[in-house]
Order: sequence, then C-alpha cells, then structure tokens
Amino acid sequence: MTENNSHEERSPADEPDEPERRSFLKGVAAATVSGSTLMAGCSGGGGDGGGDSGDGGGGGSDGGDGGAESTPTQSENTVTEGSVHYLSLEQSPTFKEYWQKTAEMFEEETGTSVSVTYAFDVGYNKRIAELIQAGDPPDVINLEDFNVAQYVLDDLLAPVTDITNQFQEQFPFPDQFRLTSGGEDIWHPSFVSSGLYWYRGDLMQQEGFEGSGPEIEISDGETVRPPASYDEYLEFLEATDQVEDSYGNELRGGYVPAAETLGSQSNIYCDVLERGVELTERSGDNISLNLEPRSNLESYLDDLEDAYQYAPSTGNWSWTEMINGFANADVASAFYLGARHKTQSVTREGEYGLDVVPGEVPPVQDEEERGFTFPSGWGVMKGGEKTELGKEYVSMMMTDEDLHVEFLQKSPVHNAPLPESMRQTDHPLWDVDIVNDGYTNDQLQVYLDQIPTGKPIASETDPTNFIAGNVYMTFGLGNMAFQYLENGASKSDAIQSGISVMQEGLN
Repeated sequence: MTENNSHEERSPADEPDEPERRSFLKGVAAATVSGSTLMAGCSGGGGDGGGDSGDGGGGGSDGGDGGAESTPTQSENTVTEGSVHYLSLEQSPTFKEYWQKTAEMFEEETGTSVSVTYAFDVGYNKRIAELIQAGDPPDVINLEDFNVAQYVLDDLLAPVTDITNQFQEQFPFPDQFRLTSGGEDIWHPSFVSSGLYWYRGDLMQQEGFEGSGPEIEISDGETVRPPASYDEYLEFLEATDQVEDSYGNELRGGYVPAAETLGSQSNIYCDVLERGVELTERSGDNISLNLEPRSNLESYLDDLEDAYQYAPSTGNWSWTEMINGFANADVASAFYLGARHKTQSVTREGEYGLDVVPGEVPPVQDEEERGFTFPSGWGVMKGGEKTELGKEYVSMMMTDEDLHVEFLQKSPVHNAPLPESMRQTDHPLWDVDIVNDGYTNDQLQVYLDQIPTGKPIASETDPTNFIAGNVYMTFGLGNMAFQYLENGASKSDAIQSGISVMQEGLN
C-alpha cells in the first residue's frame, strides 16, 4: 500500500451500490440474542463476543486501562434541544474530559452546543437502535471497521467526503482507510491499530533465539531479532516453552488461536492473509466467499497444530485472557490488534515491560505485505437535526492538530495515528510517559511502520466491500480452528464448518 501524496479532490465515482442485506435493527437483535457484539475491543467498545463492554476501554492517560467506567448521571445522558448529539463509544473519565473540552470549543466557535451521551451498560449498537426506533438518531457516532456494514446497508450514514478530503489534504494518510459507498466516503477515519505479534525480547536473549526480523533494542541496550517467518515463529515457541525467566516466572511459548472469539478470529485472519487467503470477493454487485486457495488453509491448520503444543490450556482465548496472560508472564508471545500487550506489561510494573518487542505477522511464502491494520472512525448519521454541524464537530477534532494529538494521547501507541507526519518517532505526540518509559525508538518505529502496509477488512475488494465485516464477525475462522484443534475434526471438515458459519454473514 502507498501513501496518498497527491491530495487530489475525491468525488463520487461509478461504483457498484452495496447489495441489499439484513437491516441494521435485525443485525442488532441477532447480536443481542447470540451474545455477540458488533462493536468490540480495541477502542474500548467491547470484549470478545460477550457484549459491548470489556477489554479495558480505549486506554487512560499515558496508556492505562482507560479508567473505571462510571455510572451515568442524568446530565450526562441528556440531549439539549438544538445541540449536536454525539453518542460516545468511549466513556472512560479521561475521554469524558476530552469530549467536554471539545464541546466547549465547538460551541464557542459555532454557537451550537454539543450533547455527549453514553450507552453505558445498555450496549452501544443497541442504544443506537433504540434512538433510531424512537425517530431521534444521534448526529455523530463511533464506528469500527467490521461494524460499518449494517449502517451502510440500511443507508443510515451521511456522506463525509468533504471533511475527509479536508483531513487528508491537511494530514496525508493511506488511501485504503477511506471507506466509500456509491463513490462517497461514509465514515471519517480516526485512528488505527496494527496487527502484530508481541514477544518477550529478554527471553530471546536468554534462550539464544535470533530470528531474521529487524534488530530491535531492548532494556540493556542490546538488540534482538524477532521471527520473520512462520518457521522461525515455531522455533521461538519451542525455545521459550516451559522456561523460567529471570524473574522466576515459568512461561509457555505463546497463545495460539483456537476458539470462536474475536481474539482468535483476528489472529487467524492476519495469519491467513499472509498466505494469500481473503474472506470475500466481489463481482459487480455480488459479494461471495473467497477463502482460496483452500490448500493454503489446510497447510495453515498443520502449522497451527504444530504451534498449539506450545500453548497454555485456557478457557476461551479471549482478548482479555490474552492481555492478562501476556502481562502476567504466562506466555512469551501473543498476537494483538494494537499495543495492549506492551502497554499493559509496562503499566503493571512488570520488570520486563521494556523488553517486550513487536514483530510482523510472520509471512510464509513471499515478501508481499498483506497486513491487517484495524481502523476506527466517526460516522455522521442521516436524519439527525444537526447533520452538517455534526460533520463540523468531527472535522474540528481531527484537523485541529492540538486536539488531534490530545485525542491520540488518551491511549498512545495502541490508538495509532493515520497521518504520515505523526508516524515519525520524534513527533510531539510521542512525548508521553508510557512511550518515554516503556518503548525504545526501535520498538515504536516497528509498530508504526505496519500502518501503511495494512488495510481494513472492507478494503479486501475494490471498490470497498462492507459485507466482509459481517463475514468477519461470524468468527468462522475461529470455528475452523476450534473444530480442528479441539474437536478433532479433519482439516476438510473443519474448513467446511468454518465456511458454513461464514456463509451466514452474507445473508
């Protein structure tokens, strides 16, 4: 993927319309019944398929856990007549302070107030559905890559091409994070989280492991090299399995995805992308499952089985379980969409925090970069009283550089910047405690370098295909791994089981 440096004005193009699919309200109802969440994990929206809360929020000041989510007060969930209504997915105290600040600035500039409300324990999508049913949708909402489809297919989002053009003109960022429908941008991207493996660099040094990845400095000033192929990854797992670190912790080699959870699904998706396998393909208006070549999925299951012998026994392979396990020194490696393994290891005062190093998802066959970089963004809903002013509010937060930097510093590194200029390690954005105390320059740069090489799920096809997000959220890849590793199914039966589950995402 390449950066967009042309700053050319984007205008509606001749793109196929998205095919009709189930309605947003039906999608929310189905998610509620199944116990799954459409909003999940990385920006504080949810856990691993168990509702709209969990996984620690978007991170507090300097990259903590986001602070405890507080009980709503009447004033917090009251919409002032004539105001822009922003329903925030992020409700930690540090973000509430930021929303209050931006609301005051916006009112001073425009004369229009902003009412920020929260879903709290109701569930974010469910709260939006309630407001839609009541005929009073919010003006501004938060959207994540795999959650956009239901809004687009029900025509709930207003075009935001004008403010996205303005943002990209001012802060050039990779084109693949502009998601369009019918030639119009239908969300405004806000931040991204890179899909990476995280390793205990001190154990690489202790056990004499050296991969062929880039040299990365750790706490003692020496450098280590993470795995750069799946074979090297397996070698790392074997070298660090059931060893004792210098702090007296006995570890297993790493977490290996083996369940129908968002954590496993995300890990497997990144792994199979490196094998040239994508979820969907597009022919005109028709979206269908891809998942070819099938032989690459079969070889992946073989590799996964090899890795599984070095993994701990665990309950459900959730994000929360992986975060806690890595930070508590239960494992020497784990995948994550973002930097939580690193930041939690540092903020929990683990002595090895500075020795946690990132590594690319190990490629298998060639040098082509096919990463998954998970984006979050803003949506402006049709039908609200203040649609245009809602766009202005979003644009103010993203184009005022001081506000933009402050927003990202609420959860630094994990919520990483889109603009190329902010992905330089000497940018003032990175002058925060968690980075100064917990990252070497090498570690930060490796993480940031992944951003332009990855792409959102919706960008699997050209033009954008939002159905891929629905397919992703069936957790069908996790089902495939579970059937093979835990239920003893054959490779062909496990793959077919996963495909059957993913087929539901097309309906």
